[in-house]
Amino acid sequence: MSRPRAVPSLIAVGLASLAAACSPPSPPSPPPAPAAAASAPAPVDAAPVATGPAWQRLRGAGLVGKDGYGLDLCGEASQRIAVLDPAAQRMLDAFLDQGARSFRFDGWGEPTAEGRVRVVSFERLAPEGLSCEESLDGFSAKAVGTEPFWAIEVAAHGTSLQRPDAPEALGSTRVLADSPTEKRYASDTGAGLLELTLVAGDCSDGMSDTLYGWTARASLAGESLAGCGYAGRAKLDR
Repeated sequence: MSRPRAVPSLIAVGLASLAAACSPPSPPSPPPAPAAAASAPAPVDAAPVATGPAWQRLRGAGLVGKDGYGLDLCGEASQRIAVLDPAAQRMLDAFLDQGARSFRFDGWGEPTAEGRVRVVSFERLAPEGLSCEESLDGFSAKAVGTEPFWAIEVAAHGTSLQRPDAPEALGSTRVLADSPTEKRYASDTGAGLLELTLVAGDCSDGMSDTLYGWTARASLAGESLAGCGYAGRAKLDR
């Protein structure tokens, strides 16, 4: 009985090995593409709006024209045309209902192209006053009330309540809330716990023609006070 012939198989294996040895090496696989970097979070607005760029503090004089409002910004020589966001438009309409045709303003927004200025919100509107030289950097918020008169200033060095018929109440500042629609502060003073809440909304103090952008409620040792307020430029840690 004859044995099976294995020679062709051995030859085939040898030829395959020789071909593999002579073939150029395969190029290395490219490294995996790096994962896309996460986009940076959008900046949180410090102004009294929820999102958007860091608005500038805008102050100056305004005039009602036939086709809109002209604003002379503090520090600028040329008048700009105002473009008002809804909140700013509502407050200005309420102020102009008193019959004024010119006004002083304090608010937030940004100058834009073509001689315009976008106004996002107003802190105060008045027929006069609101000087460009008034410092807004040393405090976070102020509130005032009448009948009886009182004034509160909230700053990093402390919160104070001043009244003509009582000693000043002063204590360290605690920030309880700071949002585009509500600000709350507390202070332990020698006269008791002083609390202040500002809520966004048009407010008149009843004694002047100034219109404020915040209603104010305060209390000291159980005594309640009501008035109006506005924000400064100082940011306080919560």
